[in-house]
Amino acid sequence: MYKEFDTIEDLYQWMEEDKNWTGAEANQFNRYPLRFVLFENFHDFRAFADECQNHSVFVQSMEGWMAEGCDDQMLTNSQLARRFKEYVENIPVNDFVIAPFSEVTRFYENKRYAEFDSLLKTIRLIEASEDAQQNYQRIYVPIIGMQSKMGKFKNDPNIHIWEYHSDNNGDTYHSVKRDNVWCTWIRQCIYAMSRLKTLDFVVEKWNRYQTAHHLYIKDYI
Repeated sequence: MYKEFDTIEDLYQWMEEDKNWTGAEANQFNRYPLRFVLFENFHDFRAFADECQNHSVFVQSMEGWMAEGCDDQMLTNSQLARRFKEYVENIPVNDFVIAPFSEVTRFYENKRYAEFDSLLKTIRLIEASEDAQQNYQRIYVPIIGMQSKMGKFKNDPNIHIWEYHSDNNGDTYHSVKRDNVWCTWIRQCIYAMSRLKTLDFVVEKWNRYQTAHHLYIKDYI
């Protein structure tokens, strides 16, 4: 299910409706708790995370999923899929935001091996526990600036994707894209994540990648 929103109020209203869905396919809504929320900039992502926390939604940092002493190494797509499954199957029945998903998965190769696509096809079908289903648990996964990759799943009935079209042009992801190197984007990433106290390791990750690979943000949209 792919839905688009032109105002943040419409997005929040749909979150409430989705959380309390009693119509057709209610069992499926509750069985698969992951909701992928697409943003165009970090400002809207931060506002979303703050709003979620104001409504007793907990924020889970993916930094905690890194192996001890190895937090400067990327999780493979299969490792990340296992982390998601283990996490969803063992958490309380509360609602959660998991971040920073896009800042990790943006590195995955998706042309030859379709690592990102494979990850999405796997985690979209992770099931909530019986107790969580009865409590209408929702797990929100914010994704920043990866609309083209997520667009491949628009017609997939087994995934919930919500795209918010921002009216905020202050720090849009696409404005960073033009000819700036990855470090311009990563600074925004660090700032956004620092607001949630997450993902210190991306600083070191960038230092290792920039010289060797000359990475440009347009390569990872």
